[in-house]
Formats: sequence, structure tokens, C-alpha cells
Amino acid sequence: MKIAIVTSLFGNRDVLKKPTVVFEDVDYHAFVDNIYNVEIWNQHIGYKFTNDLNYSSRRNAKIYKILPELFLPGYDYYFWVDATHDVVVHPKIIIDEILKNNNFGCFKHTTRNCAYDEAAEIVKLNYDHVTNVRSQILNYEKEQFPKNAGLWELSAFIRKNTQETTKFNLMWWEQICKYSSRDQISFPYCLWKTQINPITLPGFANGINSTTGKIGNNPIMPQTRHHIL
Repeated sequence: MKIAIVTSLFGNRDVLKKPTVVFEDVDYHAFVDNIYNVEIWNQHIGYKFTNDLNYSSRRNAKIYKILPELFLPGYDYYFWVDATHDVVVHPKIIIDEILKNNNFGCFKHTTRNCAYDEAAEIVKLNYDHVTNVRSQILNYEKEQFPKNAGLWELSAFIRKNTQETTKFNLMWWEQICKYSSRDQISFPYCLWKTQINPITLPGFANGINSTTGKIGNNPIMPQTRHHIL
């Protein structure tokens, strides 16, 4: 079983840090716009391809999150983590005991359950081009994509490398190219189109644990640090 833990970061919102827990039989890959003086990660200079001046760092980094199998072929599983997260339980244990035979393992959103509500929040907070988000939602309504179809936090998640997930990833990437680069809007739409049902991972991907009061809201792939910007 070949497993890759993958991250990407462009711009100055985060810095690449050594993982808090390191597994010797797992490969660590980071796609970056400059090389960091940090151990463990195999660092790859990524392509700068977007002409979106406002959100160029996000879009340049996004392709490695959506389509890791194009840049890192040959792995059986891809564990995605934002630069703020770490895998702290051995991936093989997570696969055997939680993911099992499922193609996706994802964390449910903490407060919302609807891509339409997520889009409204992004417009409200001015997190992306409003025209992109609104045209995306109008198209989803036209296709009769249902409300309250589920929403996931995608700062950490798992994929098995299969034909089904590659088909999904290509559809997901097309949506990001056509519309908003905020991938949490298009993810549930693509699940609906492909009829893929992800397994729900325990806890939440982001935030403060209400029991301990400390950062890290799940036991397997927690947030371990805040964004620097």
C-alpha cells in the first residue's frame, strides 16, 4: 500500500512546517512557490498558471489538492492536509478502521449543511469573485441540485486512487475553473453528480475542541496551527 500525504501552499498566508508526527513508510509531498528549509517534505515547485490577479495563490495551489494523481501517480491513497493540519494517526490505521472500502473520507462542516448557504457566506464575506459564485449557484439551481445535500470541511480529507475518484476529481476541477475557487461549494455538487457517498471522519477538520479548549477538533488529522495571515 503506497500512501502520500499532500499539501500545497503559494503566497504568504502560511509557511511549510515539519509535521508534528512523522510516519516513515508514508511519503510527504508539498507543492510550493519557493523552497522551505524544513525536513520530511518532498518539495516540488508548482506551476504559476492562473490569470486571476485577486486569488492567484489560491488557484495556483488548488490543482494539487484536486488532482494529486496527475502529479504524483502510483499511490493507492492520498491524504490531503492544508499547511495548518497534520496527520497524527498512522494512515494505514485510518484506512483499515475508518475509511475501509470507501473512496472518500471527509469531515462534516461544523455549522452548515448546504452548498447554497456556503455560497451565500462566501459572497457575504467577499471571499471570492461575486459574479463567479452567483453564476455557479444559478447553474446549480437550473440543474435542480438539492439544498441541504451536505457540506464538508476540506482542509483535511482522504481519497482512494480509483477510476471513480479520478472522474470525480476532473469534474471538481472543471467546476473550480468555471466558477468559484472555493472548493467547498462544488464538492457536494460533484458528489451528487457522481453518486459518491463519502465516509464521515470523526470530529471536525477545523477549530477549537470544545472539551479541551485547545486547537485540534478531531483525533486523526487535526488543525495544529493557525494561518499566519
